[in-house]
Amino acid sequence: MAFTARLCNPSPFSVKLPWDRGVNIYIEAFGSTELSMAQLDDFRPGKPGSADVAQVLNYFGLFLLDADRPYDNQALEALRKAHAAKKSQHDAAVRNIIDRRAAAGVTPNDDALNETLEQMGYNELNRKIGILKDAVKEFEKAVGSSPEQSLRRQLDPKRTVFVLDPPREFPSVAAMEFFLRENPAIKANHVAYNQQAAGEISAPVEKVTPTQEFVSELAASDSPRGATSEDLGNMGSS
Repeated sequence: MAFTARLCNPSPFSVKLPWDRGVNIYIEAFGSTELSMAQLDDFRPGKPGSADVAQVLNYFGLFLLDADRPYDNQALEALRKAHAAKKSQHDAAVRNIIDRRAAAGVTPNDDALNETLEQMGYNELNRKIGILKDAVKEFEKAVGSSPEQSLRRQLDPKRTVFVLDPPREFPSVAAMEFFLRENPAIKANHVAYNQQAAGEISAPVEKVTPTQEFVSELAASDSPRGATSEDLGNMGSS
């Protein structure tokens, strides 16, 4: 897997996704948005609480784009999950209403049930379920029955920082060098990694997570000369 910072929405419904302290992430219908490093770290699978995040993404049909996989396959999975989540919500509401009416001794009446569902907004939800069902069918046609083909390609080692997780390939060597100059902690790990790959050193090199990269970039932006290890130590003691 090679998750990117692109949060995709293959559904025909725009989404306003609450993120943090009143900040919302907007994803247009049939569109996508680029996440910040902090946002990406929160949405990345495997973090504590990521199961709750995944549940929200599944409900809206959103997914982090995996560069190693075709878009249509990922969109199909996301739409199936959104359809299943909304259908489960609708079916649970219908059962709850029927059970409450039965407990109150009310005679079953489809018209009365539909009226209640309409008042509670569940008919609109049911409309979206139908649209998502059609969307799933369309993407199933596009994907077909052939086995999924990986889009993984060989990274150019001359312009790739392998100590980032996932490894980051830059458009040019100059772009990579500029990035490393602005992120001395990552550059030190990058140099050590290359030395290790060349057999010059044997010590293992730890990968830098996107969160660490974000913190490093933030520290550098706070001061014209960047943040040194001494600065960070002083920050911890203040």
